Amino acid sequence: MPGDEIEDSGMHLCGVLDSEDELQQWLESFFEENGWTAIREVSPRNGTCRADLIVGHSEYGWYGIETKYITGDCGGKIADAHHKITEKYRGRKYINRRINCWLVCPYFWCYGPDDYRSTTQRTRADLISGMFSRHGIGYINLDKSRLLLDFADSRMYAKVPVGGEYLDKHIEGVDVERIRDRVDRMREQYPYNH
Repeated sequence: MPGDEIEDSGMHLCGVLDSEDELQQWLESFFEENGWTAIREVSPRNGTCRADLIVGHSEYGWYGIETKYITGDCGGKIADAHHKITEKYRGRKYINRRINCWLVCPYFWCYGPDDYRSTTQRTRADLISGMFSRHGIGYINLDKSRLLLDFADSRMYAKVPVGGEYLDKHIEGVDVERIRDRVDRMREQYPYNH
């Protein structure tokens, strides 16, 4: 069953999923269960493209999420996510709100021994989150016991808590205005981000 819990701690927070649609369904439910508004497949005003997920919270604001279900080499799909966020989604109005803070949420389906899988996952996640962070785009890592909207790998203020275990330090440390300022600064460094 999609989203079933898995005993192996190296597996995804959401369990085993079989498609990007299941990933989006799981995220939508998880956000809603944790007090967020979540809307799937939203088009911007006067636009033809559709964002995978727009989420909002009364305390933390609104964010856009581009999901990717990855079964093999991830380069093309990650490049596609980056292009969509920077060229089609960011800065547009969705449900009467301008969404500038975007994240990528990759789900890596991997086969093989658990230790290979978890090592591969960590390596991919580190590379991808670092690249997106450099461009002012956040990262959602499903291989943790909690879900955070992570806009900078090691900065506590840049991690918006959503749900899961051990959230206290993230709830106390998050600074949404600093996140927005950082996203704006990073966007200005790259001309395609305007």
